[in-house]
Amino acid sequence: MPDIDAVELKKRRERFDRFIEGRDRYKLCSVENFEVDRAEQRNVIDRLFGYRGQFAEHLGVRPSEDAPGHAGDGVNLILHGPAGTGKDHLVHGLAANAIHAGYLLRWLNGPDLAATVWRSRDFAKGDPESVRRLVETDILYVADFGHAPLTEKEREAAFLIIDGRYASLRPTWLTMNVRDPRELIERVGTPIVDRLLERCESHWCSWPSYRTRATTGAMKPL
Repeated sequence: MPDIDAVELKKRRERFDRFIEGRDRYKLCSVENFEVDRAEQRNVIDRLFGYRGQFAEHLGVRPSEDAPGHAGDGVNLILHGPAGTGKDHLVHGLAANAIHAGYLLRWLNGPDLAATVWRSRDFAKGDPESVRRLVETDILYVADFGHAPLTEKEREAAFLIIDGRYASLRPTWLTMNVRDPRELIERVGTPIVDRLLERCESHWCSWPSYRTRATTGAMKPL
C-alpha cells in the first residue's frame, strides 16, 4: 500500500466504522483468522488470497473524491453454500482490506436490496439516484443475495443495479445460500444471473455450519 497521510488514514477508518456499524459480530473478521480444518476450506482461502492480491486489477486505480477510480476488469466474487459456513466472515474480511486500501464499498442485506431501490421516491420519479449510488461505488457487497424469490418489480430494480455494474466493469461481491446457478435463476431471474457469472470467481462453501457446531449439546429435550 502506498504511503498515505494522517487525514486519508482517518477517512478510511471512518469509512470502515460506517461500514461495520450495527454488525459488531464481523468487526474483527479477516481471511487470515478464518478457522480452517478441512482441505476444501483451505482451497477457498487460498483462492481468496489470490483474489485479494489482484485488487489493483479487479478494482482499478485507487479512488478519490476528485478522481474516482474505474473498476479494473470487474471480476465478481460469489461465495455460496449452506447457512452458517462463514461466507460473510470471509467477505467482511475482504471488505475491510478493500476499505483500508482506499476503495469505496457499499454493503446491503440481500432482502433489502431491490426493495430499498424500488420503494425510493427517486426511482418512482424516473431519476434513480439510489440506483446510481449502488452502480458507481467501487465494490457492492450484498449479503444473502437471493434469500427469497424477487417480485417482478424487485427484479426490475435489481437488474438496473447489476446491469449498470456489469456495463461499467465494477465488481459485485455476493454471499448466498444457494447450491447452483439454476437455483439462483429461479429466485432472481436469468438476466441478473447471466451478468453476474460472465466474469466471476465463485466458491462453493460446502462444509458443516459453524453455528450448528458451536451449539452442539446446547439444546436438550424438555
